Amino acid sequence: MVESIRAFRFQLRPTPGTAHTLRRFAGSCRWVWNRAIGEQQRMRAAGEKFAGFEQG
Repeated sequence: MVESIRAFRFQLRPTPGTAHTLRRFAGSCRWVWNRAIGEQQRMRAAGEKFAGFEQG
């Protein structure tokens, strides 16, 4: 039996207030991601062990 794969396209149309909240959320995620990358690079440069998902 051959399985078919379906794809759906959709577009979000948030209200201006919701769009603002989504942009803030995305910015916060980007900030956390960049901080985590910076910390990993610092640890690598210092010769420390790689920090896993659960720290602490």
